[in-house]
Order: sequence, then C-alpha cells, then structure tokens
Amino acid sequence: MKKSYCIAILMLIIISLASNACAISETTGATAEDGQNADQIAANQAATDQVASPSTVALSLYVLERKGNGTSLSGVTVTAYDASGKIVKGITSSNEPMVIDGQPGTWQFTIAKEGYKTISLAYDVTNTSTAIAAIERIDQSPEPVALTIHVHDGDLNGTPLADVQVSGQDFGGNDFEGMTNSNGAVVIDGVPGIWQFTFSKESYETIRLSYNVTETENTGAYLLKATDSQKNLTSPQSNQ
Repeated sequence: MKKSYCIAILMLIIISLASNACAISETTGATAEDGQNADQIAANQAATDQVASPSTVALSLYVLERKGNGTSLSGVTVTAYDASGKIVKGITSSNEPMVIDGQPGTWQFTIAKEGYKTISLAYDVTNTSTAIAAIERIDQSPEPVALTIHVHDGDLNGTPLADVQVSGQDFGGNDFEGMTNSNGAVVIDGVPGIWQFTFSKESYETIRLSYNVTETENTGAYLLKATDSQKNLTSPQSNQ
C-alpha cells in the first residue's frame, strides 16, 4: 500500500512538471496578459512597431522641353490621377514646379502643351518627392540641306559660267543669294522643300524656276545668250 501511494505521488509530480514546461515554452520572451498567447502578443507588438504609411504625399513636378536648355516650361497643362482616382489639374509655371497632393501609389499623368506632343505616363509616388517630365516639339524644323548648282552656257554640257547671280527663297521662306565661281558652281543652304530660283548674268537671258530640294545634292542649270533682237531693245540706236 505504501508503495502504491509513492508511485501515485511521483506521477503527480511528473504531470505537474510537464505542464509547467509547456507553459514556459509558449510564453518565452513574452508576458501573457488577459489570456493572450505568445502569437497574439507578437502580432500586437509588430502592429505597434510598424510605422504608419502617410495618408497623403506631395509631388513637385517640373516639365522640360526635350532637347531644350533645361529650363522648365510654362503653360503646360498637367492632369493627374492619384492612387485613389482623385483628379488634379493645373498649369505649370516657368519659375516653380507644379505641386500635386494625393494618396500614395501609382499615379497617372497626361501632359499637354500646344505645339508639343501630348504624353501619358504612370509614375509610382510613394512619398513626398520631386519628378521631371519632358515633352517634345511637334513643329521642329528639319535639318538644313545644301544644294550645289553647276551653271553652264547653252546646255548642261556647255562651258561653266562664272559670275552668275543666283537668288531666291528656300521652303521656309528664307532668302538666299550667291554667285557662281570660276567653275560655274554655287552652293546654297536652306530648308528642304520646293525652292524658288532666279539666275541672271549680263548678256544672258534671266531664268526663273522651281526645284524640289529634299537632300544635300548636286544639280545643273544652263543659260541662253540674249538674242540680237533683245539686245536691240536694250541698246541705243546708232546714228548713220
């Protein structure tokens, strides 16, 4: 009987130790309050330690001309949608950025200005920051081209004519003027397109013509000598 009683006491001690060991393993590194277990306490602690995200952020936006001198453009219409879909619309100034407030996340932008290509883009705005967008001109002038003209006497196989006055306008409406050299050649620079020419030289007929200049190239022209009848019209009659 005494032996059985001792065994029962020993079993109670073992059960008690096992129960205490479980309680320690579950609460190590945390203090249980109001019946919370370690997982609940860890979750609460993580929530407390987490830094709250800002409810709104501000983006300072500069709009520049692509291939420009780096100066921000004024008069640019900017339409922005923040992450919540709120719309903000404004016009840029050349002195200060356009400041847009909204909910952080991915924002959508449309940027437009007369004479420039309209662009649409998405940009992640997660905190208050500064950004730059660039737009490109539509009406950029084409690169100038050079036309070398060889002027001949009588036909294109004739003797090169020096001192021929060549004048006119390029496609952009710019005036030009030049004189053929000793080889009968003159080089004219201008905006590609249809050019207007006038060729004149003393004792030769003045000619006017149009020519479509699309690239830097060489071309030829010729002048005809004035007829005797034309000379008589411009020369005084001699007294017999």
